[in-house]
Amino acid sequence: MKALYRELPVPTQDFVDQTLLALYQQHSHLLSLELHECYFVQVLAQRRTEAKEAILIAMYEKSTNQLVKRLIIQAMANWKCHYWLTDLKKQYATLSPWEKRSMIVASYVLAMKVSTGANM
Repeated sequence: MKALYRELPVPTQDFVDQTLLALYQQHSHLLSLELHECYFVQVLAQRRTEAKEAILIAMYEKSTNQLVKRLIIQAMANWKCHYWLTDLKKQYATLSPWEKRSMIVASYVLAMKVSTGANM
């Protein structure tokens, strides 16, 4: 689904999004495996919506899997969620090595906001 998502027509993307949101809200057993969570996050990250953003934040807070957390940080950086990345940056010392690596990359998104804001 991740590879095909961008090629789908918008109504089909909406259908995929609604199906994935329903899986999460229903606590589907399909998301009980960490590998499935990783794929779930990757597909959710294809297009930003408020509902998806809320799910990724909730997943980050609940998850103990470093890979899932890393994927969520990447998604939030791609979506330029400065407020969330800024809050997470304050916890940098407590992050896992995988999360720290993702935060280093995500910090460029924060730096871009600062440099863009300074030029206004």
